[in-house]
Amino acid sequence: MGQMSVVLGLFATLSVGGLGFCFSLLQQSLFKPTGWYAVAFLITLLSFLVASLSGIAATVTRLVDFRLTAQKVRCGELEEPLTFFGTDASGYGKATWRLFWCTSVSLCLAVALLAIVCAKLYLGGLLDAARL
Repeated sequence: MGQMSVVLGLFATLSVGGLGFCFSLLQQSLFKPTGWYAVAFLITLLSFLVASLSGIAATVTRLVDFRLTAQKVRCGELEEPLTFFGTDASGYGKATWRLFWCTSVSLCLAVALLAIVCAKLYLGGLLDAARL
């Protein structure tokens, strides 16, 4: 259980950091992606945003799941399951996993596309200068 919280925190941090890095790249005068690289960079920004939002949502659903589980343990077995906003702990657990996978896929996509765009813009000039 602790590992999931650590991973969610790590992914959320990397997503927000990646989003900040993308915005810092946009402020540089040398960074001007064109054509498909501009589209890839826009998809990168969107993927980092989705990863950030889904990571935050996964953390919140995880906290609600813990709260409902703790209430159930404190009160003992109840005939009716405890709910919060009409959903029980198992529903929040499923939502957490779905949001976790959304965060993972979005973050991987964003990192891959950002690496491609940065390699083209920065390493492309280096390779041209070395005539490789």
